[in-house]
Amino acid sequence: MKLLYLLDFEHFRQTGYSVTGMEYHAWKMGPVPTDLFEEWEALEPDLAAAIDIKPSASSTTCASVRCPNANSAPSTSPGASCASCRSWPRAFMTTCC
Repeated sequence: MKLLYLLDFEHFRQTGYSVTGMEYHAWKMGPVPTDLFEEWEALEPDLAAAIDIKPSASSTTCASVRCPNANSAPSTSPGASCASCRSWPRAFMTTCC
């Protein structure tokens, strides 16, 4: 969430508008978009199926578990991936459509 905060605040500083349009609240560890935090704590089934969240003592890691292109047909040949998957860093995705 810190990267989202940095993106939003820098864009707001430059343009007068945030990227997300979310409202931030001052919390102990820094500004937090509370609507996103509440969504994060109780994921809807579709989002829960699409991402893998791994909390640790000091941070939380989030990765996509499937292709970000929901309309993509599954790859038919071994090692092949759709154009969306090829453009995403492998660190953020575990499988292609």
